[in-house]
Amino acid sequence: MLLSCHEVGGVTMHRGKKISYVFFGIVPLWADQIIENYSPHRLPRYDDKLGQEIAPNLLVLHYTAESLANTQALFAKTHLPNPVSAHYTIDVDGAIFQHVPENLAARHTGVAYWKGLEGPDPSQKKLNIYSIGIEHVNFGFKVKESQPTGVTVQGSDKEWYPFDERQIESSIALCKKILAGNNQIKPYNILGHSDIAPRRKHDPGPLFPWKKFAQHGIGAWPDISKIKKLPCIDLCHDEQCKKNWFMQHLHLWGYRLPDAEVANEDIVRAFHMHFRPENIDGKIDDESITLLKALISEYTLNQGSCPCQKR
Repeated sequence: MLLSCHEVGGVTMHRGKKISYVFFGIVPLWADQIIENYSPHRLPRYDDKLGQEIAPNLLVLHYTAESLANTQALFAKTHLPNPVSAHYTIDVDGAIFQHVPENLAARHTGVAYWKGLEGPDPSQKKLNIYSIGIEHVNFGFKVKESQPTGVTVQGSDKEWYPFDERQIESSIALCKKILAGNNQIKPYNILGHSDIAPRRKHDPGPLFPWKKFAQHGIGAWPDISKIKKLPCIDLCHDEQCKKNWFMQHLHLWGYRLPDAEVANEDIVRAFHMHFRPENIDGKIDDESITLLKALISEYTLNQGSCPCQKR
């Protein structure tokens, strides 16, 4: 892939409009230029508890559920009770817009949880501080009769909208650029919004090509050929033991625990949308257990032991 490694500016055309742009680091020469589109909603990457600046270690991918114009207008609005922004938005045709520099935090996660990171203070969510957020212009799923027909997925009553291939190619290139400059972001911390906010959020949805991203070195993907012996599940012989193991190890992987607001099924469905998108019924079955075993075996074993084993 040909890349440009210098920073230049100029004017480009996007959907018939002249737009000023700035290159931010490495961008693919074949893609539209990264276009600066300022959002005032940004935070310092500073952890009050640690008393220090931090580097992002999470990458969170979203869909907008809105048009590009509405997304940009929302990111620009001031005096909102809950301001919203992201670092980047990728349009359907692959054009990339940057709203917040990566050295600052955007306001893209909302109430969320991953691996113990959360925060009740709406002005400084921990997950925002520790993450980079990319939006993809996509309406998600059909909500009005006037909208086009979407794609049905087993286990869902929604009609989902696919992503344009130009958009996906730009997203892969942008993610590679981000990871090249942030090698502390590990594969298991490249997430969808639904992973960190099950039930409340569905994006980027079951039609997002997570497997393709993993094939390009972006994110984790289960490979059942790499499954190791895990006595904690291999010695489970009844269904309740298997279900308990699955929920415990989803939490060790990073997902929140169920409570009065979010049920087991919501969390399992989030896992399915990421790792088994052809069936997102939210039910714990043998296939789901196999996929989680594969992920743990490849990415999170500690000297051969499952993370559930105290050392």
